Formats: sequence, structure tokens, C-alpha cells
Amino acid sequence: MTRPLATSDAFKDIEKLEADLWAAADNLRANSKLTSSDYFMPVLGIIFLRHAANRFESIDAMEGRILSFNNATAHTWADHKHLFEQAGQPMPVEDSYIASAARRHGLVIVTGNDKDFRRPGVKVFNPFKELAKE
Repeated sequence: MTRPLATSDAFKDIEKLEADLWAAADNLRANSKLTSSDYFMPVLGIIFLRHAANRFESIDAMEGRILSFNNATAHTWADHKHLFEQAGQPMPVEDSYIASAARRHGLVIVTGNDKDFRRPGVKVFNPFKELAKE
């Protein structure tokens, strides 16, 4: 289940809060005897808030482009695990999840870390090695 896409209205409150926090920090700096170490928390709050908003927007931008680890991929993973172990080439579980999702969807894994993915039935492309040959 995917979460609904964010709307621009969802960020209006965040942008207002961000503006209010910046205004509060500017006010503290200009109109008080406080040092920056006394009011750094609101500024850190602004930075964190912006980071969280950007992260949320980037996740939504990936909608429809993230492959899930579903039942069909789990079957592919189990087949791979057995095949790799029989060949004496076990694969770390994290890498094997990526490899099984790629194989299930007929994709090529593009990585600079090709040695950890080179296994029977897994298509791997290392652009750093392959393009350097040309």
C-alpha cells in the first residue's frame, strides 16, 4: 500500500513554521543579548524541518519507481539462495534481496560493487569498469 502523494497544501504549514522560526532566530539575534549558542536550537529546528520536508518530497517523487519485496520476489529470492549456496557462492542477505528483485523484474543491477553481485542468473553492469574499457 502506498501513501497518498503530498500536495502543495501539505507543505504550506511547514513553510509558515519555517518562516516563523527564522523570524524568531533573527529577532533573537538582533534584539536580545543572547549569543548564538543560546538560540541555536530554533535554527537547528529549521534545518531539520527543511531536511524532513525535502526527504518527504523526494520519496513521493519515486512513486511507481520503487520495487517492493513481495511474495513473487520472495520465491525468486529463495530459489537464488538455494542456487547460490549449491554453487558455493552464498550472497549477503541485503545483496540477495536486490538481486532477486532485479531478476524477478528482468533488470540489470548497475553498481560499482559488481563482485558482490556476480552470481549465476544475475545480470550486473559496472559502469566504472565497462566504460573505462572504451
